Amino acid sequence: MSSPNLIPFERAAKGLRKPVMDFTKPSPLVTFTIGKAGQEEVFSIHKRQIEIHAPVVAMVLLQDSLQLRLCDVEVQVFGMMAHWFYAQEVSLAVLDRNKKSKKLLATHLLPLAKLYNLANVFVMPALQNAVMDSLVPMLDKTNVATISEFAMRVYLDGKAAGTPMRALAIYYAAQSFTPEVLAAIQETAPRDLLFDMSMAYIRHNDLVHNSNLYHLTDPTKFYLKVDGVALDMFNDEEDEHGFERFDEYEEIQELGYDEDGEKETAADTIQTSDHGSERQFGEDFEIARVKNSKVSTKFLGYMEGDDGEEITVWME
Repeated sequence: MSSPNLIPFERAAKGLRKPVMDFTKPSPLVTFTIGKAGQEEVFSIHKRQIEIHAPVVAMVLLQDSLQLRLCDVEVQVFGMMAHWFYAQEVSLAVLDRNKKSKKLLATHLLPLAKLYNLANVFVMPALQNAVMDSLVPMLDKTNVATISEFAMRVYLDGKAAGTPMRALAIYYAAQSFTPEVLAAIQETAPRDLLFDMSMAYIRHNDLVHNSNLYHLTDPTKFYLKVDGVALDMFNDEEDEHGFERFDEYEEIQELGYDEDGEKETAADTIQTSDHGSERQFGEDFEIARVKNSKVSTKFLGYMEGDDGEEITVWME
């Protein structure tokens, strides 16, 4: 039996409140048989952990059985996922930065890309974002040849289609590829790769290759939105105003008007976390100055206006 495609069931997890992790109560073990026939490995994971971190899998596939067979998943890749169920961290061999290993693609980049795709099938966006956090620093410091091979492999893997993993591959390829590299791969590269690179060059002037330009990439550029279901693995927190903390990017839409009755346009995204706040400004979305009444139901955060006055942002 091949790996089930859970993507159509993503909506099934919407609105579910995940149970609090509690090892004081018994939980049955789910048996995962991983790998090709004759090379299988067996993993046993508490059902409670799967309900917390992969609620779609628990709801759709584990109602009548506690055994799953995934013959087209690599043992190493599922092992990293199994580790995530308990530790919420991506476990991979520590990369020796002092050695420019030619094995980086095989030992780190491709396993992480495969873990990302498996997490996509299991509808685990928090794990997908953690994979991005691991991948981006490696790609920032690797060479053009490795990036070229990585991008090719990502595009040849149909499971990555339509995911931020392809956007990541294009981002680095467009920055790194010289005209010589493009000429060398144009006959063998997937058509989708060449097309997406062309579109990247058209849309973003900052992606034009420049070997003297170096900067570290922010992995949140490639984050998926984590639903409230997936965020339940963390403790719910309220800020000093009694509102639930905002933990992911969300669009701010139609939030209100200023004192003159005109729409405010100042921010398109706000992100707050334990590590501080990040704000991006633009004119695509609308916010409202909130005086004595609340204009919508979800508190997003605060920002400072041009006149220094504090602006409170809500979301309908």
